[in-house]
Amino acid sequence: MTSTNIYRTVIVDDEPLAIRNLRMGLFDIPEVDVVGDCQSKEEAIDMINLLQPDVVLLDINLLTTSGFDLLDELTFKEFQVIFVTAYDNYALKAFEYNAVDYILKPVTASKLKRAFQRLQPLSNDIDTSMLQQLQQFLNEKKLGPANQKIGLQSSRGLVFKSYDEIKYIRAHGNYSMFYFTDESQQIASKTLKELSADIKDGNFFRIHHNSIVNCDLIDRYNHRTGQINLTTGEIFTVSYRKRAPFRSYLRSGHINS
Repeated sequence: MTSTNIYRTVIVDDEPLAIRNLRMGLFDIPEVDVVGDCQSKEEAIDMINLLQPDVVLLDINLLTTSGFDLLDELTFKEFQVIFVTAYDNYALKAFEYNAVDYILKPVTASKLKRAFQRLQPLSNDIDTSMLQQLQQFLNEKKLGPANQKIGLQSSRGLVFKSYDEIKYIRAHGNYSMFYFTDESQQIASKTLKELSADIKDGNFFRIHHNSIVNCDLIDRYNHRTGQINLTTGEIFTVSYRKRAPFRSYLRSGHINS
């Protein structure tokens, strides 16, 4: 591995002690960034589809299901998988799933390091400074909200979306999920607070600590209940603390209240 590759990694194992041991073993590998861990198939599906990691460390036996079933049910599949298991009789099937490595427990730091050395180099790394320069360029262009765009880093490279394509944005820990009018979604490695600054020139309002909505898509707002109906069908409730500033925002002419 080269120092330019940082592998965003998710750990999936039904034993908390095994997860802790894996985290400890990965601690001294500078190219690894563990972005999440989980113990069940359902939780793993949500986490992997949301965070879109580069690597998944996957146990084969997950309570009432298997790691193979998990891989079959994922929407996002553009990652490399390293199986970690106490059983040696699944190796052939594991490599049918294009496993990079098959580590037998007990896991050691040397086994993990060797497995990560076998990974394919990341081919879609994006220079953060370049991303910032592109976003600054877009922000400086005197465009209307319908034409302004935001650049989002994805597993396929840099994706640009117009403000009018964004329905709403939801917080997911230190990440955020964009929901678009074409029903697609895109994860962003920024908090809602950071994104609020990026889209400050658009008609967006943070109605809750975990939600930003596109006010151009508001169909109805009930000031008594705080309920918002979007033209696209979604329903939100403005938090009590945000209702007074939201009413002021509406009165300022951003939408017809």
